[in-house]
This record gives sequence, structure tokens and C-alpha cells, in this order.
Amino acid sequence: MDENAHIIHNGADDNASGVAGMLETARNLKKNPIGSTVLAVAFTAEETGLGGSGHLVKNFPLDISKVRMMLNLDMVGRLSEKNEFTVLGCKSATEFSDIVNRAAVGTDLTITCKGDGYGPSDHMNFYLADKPVLFFFTGAHADYHKSTDDANLINYKGEVKITQLAINTLREIDAFNNPLTFVKTAEPPDQGGGSFRVYFGSIPDYSQPDSLLGVLLSGTREGGPAATAGIKGGDLLVRMGKVTLNNIYDFVFALRTYAPGDTVDVEYIREGKHELTNVALKAPPEKH
Repeated sequence: MDENAHIIHNGADDNASGVAGMLETARNLKKNPIGSTVLAVAFTAEETGLGGSGHLVKNFPLDISKVRMMLNLDMVGRLSEKNEFTVLGCKSATEFSDIVNRAAVGTDLTITCKGDGYGPSDHMNFYLADKPVLFFFTGAHADYHKSTDDANLINYKGEVKITQLAINTLREIDAFNNPLTFVKTAEPPDQGGGSFRVYFGSIPDYSQPDSLLGVLLSGTREGGPAATAGIKGGDLLVRMGKVTLNNIYDFVFALRTYAPGDTVDVEYIREGKHELTNVALKAPPEKH
């Protein structure tokens, strides 16, 4: 959370980048229509428990049984210079990997297609309603939720490529005549909405390999509990108190289990060595 809480936060990547990608995708499809109906939706209340998308799923204006899939653009403005892009949710439909890889032809993107439909963004409500989902996300960074998340840091050429991938993906799905084969995995320990009970101050690396057990961090918040305890980007969290951290869902469970003021021992791996530190958990910062 930004220490400068009372200055303007433009949110260029989170999530002006996603809104821009959605609008450009909609513009393209209007100009060159496909056979399928496409709803372009900008959700509110994502930060407070996926409220907007949850309301839509429960009060869908059309027959939700006919929805084939949901494509989520959430923070797509920081593509790496290597043009490496991880598409999450690919395991929520058997056909997604082939579809996305065909859609990537000509975009100059190197695609990694992985992951089920769980995750901290609006696609998860559709996945919980048994709909295949894809999550386009270029990754968390040190400017996340800070006033420094501004337009000068956006990779505009990269976002053009990701938007083209979105357009191509929807066209590929439209051309796929058979129903997508939905795949439901086991639910995470706690799928309930709402904010975490405690603030840890870390930035998970959501592109970590499926085979890697633990929670890989891309960074920590300056002055947050994790940073104060010496945890930093590149560390692999493997245990938080009594909770073994095999994946991000275990981490979410831990953040909803402990209370502000608790001090927990956190085990992590740094450069191949197991380290142990005590982290004093805080209440989540108030939103301004």
C-alpha cells in the first residue's frame, strides 16, 4: 500500500491497462464482427472481494448457461522486454492451450499457458459458476497500488500485442464449433470473498512454474511486515505458522486464518537455503 495515501493514484496498469485493452478489443470486434455475442464489462469492487463480477454472475442479463467462457484483462501493461507472457486459466478448458497458442501466431509473444481458474481477480467468480476462464496478466510489480503506477511505465507496444492476442483468442473460440470442455479442479482452502484479515506486504510471482511448491515472491512492500522481517523478492515461502505453503491458495488461507497482531514464524528458501524469520502481522491498510 502506498504511503502517500492522499495523493492521486492514476492506476495506469491496475487497471487502466485492462480497460484500454477491453475497449480496443470491443472496437475491433464491432468493426469486424464474429458470430458469437461478446459482452464487454468493466467491473467494480474487485479489490473488496470480487463484488462486481460476483453480482453479475448472480444477476446475469442473459442466459448464463450459454456463456462459453470469460476472458479477464487485469493489469496487462507491463509485458517483459523478452515478450514472454503467461496466460493463466488455461487448464480450465481442455482446448485452451491449443486455442491460445494458435491465437499467439504473429503476435511475437512467447506464451506459457497454465493454471486453473482460481486467482485473485474477477474471472474466479465465473470459474466458480463452472465457466472456462482465461486471465491475461503481465504480473505484479513494485508500483502496484502506489501513486507511481503511472502512464510513463506502461509498455504500450507490449499491450498492443496482448490486445491482439485477446482479439485472436476470441476469434479462435468463435470458430471452434464444439463446446469447450470445462475442467474443475479442487477448490482452494477458502474461496470466500472479502478482504484478508491481515496484511503481509508481499508481491507474489503468479508466473511461477506449477511444479514449484511454495509461494515465489517478485517483491515486498517497503515498510510492510514481510520487508521488515527481512523477506524480499526471489524468496520462496514454504510455511507460515502452522500452514504449509504449497501454492498461492495455501497463502490465501493463511492470510485469512491469522489475526492482526499475531507474530508468526515464516520459513522461506533463499538461494537454496532454508531461512526462518518472525513476521508481525498487521491489519490491512485502510483504502483511501
